[in-house]
Amino acid sequence: MYMGSYWTICDGLLTGKGTVMGSKALWWVLMGWLWCSSVPVSAALPEGLATHAAAGDARAQYQLGVAYAKGDGVEADDREAAQWFGRAAEGGDPEAMFALGMLYATGAGVALDTVLAHKWLHLCALLSDGEARQVALSSRNAVTAQMTPEQVMEAQELASDWIARNRVPTE
Repeated sequence: MYMGSYWTICDGLLTGKGTVMGSKALWWVLMGWLWCSSVPVSAALPEGLATHAAAGDARAQYQLGVAYAKGDGVEADDREAAQWFGRAAEGGDPEAMFALGMLYATGAGVALDTVLAHKWLHLCALLSDGEARQVALSSRNAVTAQMTPEQVMEAQELASDWIARNRVPTE
């Protein structure tokens, strides 16, 4: 699938230009993101992937999370996917931040938590560009619409803390 058209569809779903709104739209964005990811469907994990992930390689952690989310080379397990996405997101991988934010937004593999969804989607947008940034912003805005002002403030504080801990320059 051409990713440009995928992002256009996602933006329509999340901004109301499409026919689906709310958590259902967020779920479809997440599923599309995972299926369009770089990890191919196979019977076994790529050699060394689990070793690199366990050693702290954020990209490998993200790819392992995708494998668990899709059931690609391992038994599908949303909780295990969320754990690997969490490690990769903490390590600074924007795609993992998006995936983790969407899991928190939909409650797949984790407890539904709009504050953490907002945090990770905001950080993904900060560290991404182009269409990926736009989808992260649209996703974050869809989550924001379900939050109180106090929850948004808490999410922003969590994101600011992460930025400070990781010494990420901001504009």
